[in-house]
Amino acid sequence: DNYRWTAIDSSGKEILEKIKNLTGVNVLFIGQMKLRKGWDILLKAIPSIPVDVIEKFIIKTSTTGNESDEYSNVVDSLGIRERIVYLDKFFSNDILKKVYEVSTFVVVPSRYEGFGLVPLEAFEMNKPVIASRVNALTDFLTDNENCLLVPSKDPQKLAETIIKIAKDMELQKKLIKGGNDTLNRLKSKEYEQKWLEYYNQKV
Repeated sequence: DNYRWTAIDSSGKEILEKIKNLTGVNVLFIGQMKLRKGWDILLKAIPSIPVDVIEKFIIKTSTTGNESDEYSNVVDSLGIRERIVYLDKFFSNDILKKVYEVSTFVVVPSRYEGFGLVPLEAFEMNKPVIASRVNALTDFLTDNENCLLVPSKDPQKLAETIIKIAKDMELQKKLIKGGNDTLNRLKSKEYEQKWLEYYNQKV
């Protein structure tokens, strides 16, 4: 629903400055800077992805401001700092929308998930998704239909899949359509009723 993209505040000029000149193919990660979100797996995949295939990797944290030592150590040890646009935590959904808009597709490399809101946001923004094949995500993500699924904790396979989708416009269009279809299904009365029946059984 459009309420997710309503402006909350006027902050974010620094964020807009960082992304305003992004062109070409850009990969977006959004999540807490916790290892369960798999940000380190994505970082370890970057050296295997040619610069002429992916321009920038956008890392948007939802839990912190400045880079953590853990994150910085991984980035510097891999020598990939110039390939990353790191975005601090911010609260303006209109700016979040702009971050999605400059991204070509979204990567969700989680080790495990409770639900997974980011893929649904990506669907809403017409962005293809690459995600780990883990529980909760696979409740609504289907490989080669509305996303590409990869094994969790496998940077090399993630790199190969990123390269594959970056070079295949028809595949991107197919996954965007699949994402739209999934989003419509999740918003349907039929799906709402299934959730109500599920929770009633648990009460």
